[in-house]
Amino acid sequence: GEYHRERPEDVLICAVERNGVYTIPNGTFVPQAGDNVYMIGTRLELLKMLQRMGRPLQKVKNVSIFGGSRIAMYLTWELEKTNPNTQVRIVERNTRKCVLLASQLPHAMIIDGDGTDSDLLAAENVMQADAFVSLTDRDEENLLMAMSARHAGIPKVLAKMTRSNYMDIVRSTNIDSFISPKDIVANQITRYVRALANSEGSAAESLYQMLGGAVEALEFQATAAASAVLDKPLKDLRLRNNILVAAIARGDEIIIPGGNTCIQEGDRVVVVSRSIGLSDLTDILA
Repeated sequence: GEYHRERPEDVLICAVERNGVYTIPNGTFVPQAGDNVYMIGTRLELLKMLQRMGRPLQKVKNVSIFGGSRIAMYLTWELEKTNPNTQVRIVERNTRKCVLLASQLPHAMIIDGDGTDSDLLAAENVMQADAFVSLTDRDEENLLMAMSARHAGIPKVLAKMTRSNYMDIVRSTNIDSFISPKDIVANQITRYVRALANSEGSAAESLYQMLGGAVEALEFQATAAASAVLDKPLKDLRLRNNILVAAIARGDEIIIPGGNTCIQEGDRVVVVSRSIGLSDLTDILA
């Protein structure tokens, strides 16, 4: 489409929110200022695209975590695995939890105290960080502390939210991301139920909901049973409205598809759709 003539990188816009309306773009789509855009592509090409848009990614070296939950522990392990030089501070008011965290996370700084205490935060430099993640069991505190971190100028702020009735308020803030464990579990259950109900052999193997659940990204393995979509250029397939074949993994190769791309048996295919309950790869056809 017009967008790809201007931007030849292997990056595809797969979902857009514009003034509260959710769209799966087709070949004629043109982005506008103010759009909330979801893109898919290889890591390198996405980095190039973000730099062109004036939004380069910055490496996170210092992370402050509010709440010493199991999620905080797993997150710290992952951060240490991906970048051993990352400095992590965890603020937790429960002394017993602090002792456990200190034994499991010897390289992290565990701060025993009330994370809403501004004097403690200042003394321990909690707000002098590249990223802030609030992970307590209390949505109100998570939201308040995330907003405080944003106000303090921390560039990357994330908050865990459990109650869906807060999400409209949450989206009106300028906090970067929200983690909803309930939605993650719901996605897993939905994927499992769809796989059980499917008899074609190309069941959804993973599912991710975005834009408040209005849009889904699903991954399918293309089996021989999906012959209706195999070995035909995508431009020749009659796809349902609001469906986009967003990426194809073929062996070690990641393909961002165009109109002449064909799905082959054995491919893993990522499909983005308005939430219409796709359960099989062949469901993308009109």
